[in-house]
Parts: sequence; C-alpha cells; structure tokens
Amino acid sequence: MRKYFIYVFLCLFPLLFINMDCACSGFDVEWEKVTLENHSGEAIYFYEFDRLFTPYETLYRSTKTFTLLPDGEKIDNLRVVNEEGRMLYIFIYKQSTMDEYTKEELAERDTFDSQIVLTLDELVKMNFHIIYTGE
Repeated sequence: MRKYFIYVFLCLFPLLFINMDCACSGFDVEWEKVTLENHSGEAIYFYEFDRLFTPYETLYRSTKTFTLLPDGEKIDNLRVVNEEGRMLYIFIYKQSTMDEYTKEELAERDTFDSQIVLTLDELVKMNFHIIYTGE
C-alpha cells in the first residue's frame, strides 16, 4: 500500500509545477480576431497559423484540420496574438485543387494555391479583415 501512495505522489507531484508554469506563460496574452472573406469564385480550404510551417508540415504534422470556406462567405474566428512582430500565415487550397489531388500528393509537391502572410501592423491597417479573391 505504501508503494502505491509513493507511486501516486511521484506521478501527481510534477503536475502541480506544470500547472503553475502554465498559468504564467502565455495564457494571458491578448488575441485579435481576424476575418477571412472568400470572393474567389469557388470554395476554398485553408489552414492558419501564427508561425511559419511548410505545406508538408501543415498537411502531415499538424493537429489542425482544413477549414472549408464557401465562395461569398466569411469566417471570423481566426486569431493572432496582439504582440509586436507577430505574423499570420494562411495556406489556401482551392476546391478544384482538392478535387484533383490527394492530401498526400499536395504534401509531396509541397504546394498550395495561395499563401497569405501578414504582419500585425498590416492586419491593423486592414482592420483585421482579409478578402481572398483567388490571386
């Protein structure tokens, strides 16, 4: 029984320090909402990140999934940290590309239809509103 308590203590004790560390490291940052509007003439799939990944990493190493955005619609739950030097990266795949190639083929080719890279200053000037026209 004593071994059991020692085992439980050794497993749970480090969690106290992890929890203390998390409360202070980055969870109190200010986020800005970003709107993405699609006017490309077809539906798009996209990933968004606040640090740069290659398309290969985007497709294979990410826990995120593609977000579908039909033509003429917008989504306003993208976020970027309101901090100097932060950037927003968006990889866009058109519906026609997704119909033509598999996820594996896109990763092998390390390709995408468009990549939007914006600094926080650029987003402020755009009022955190991005309009994608397909170019």
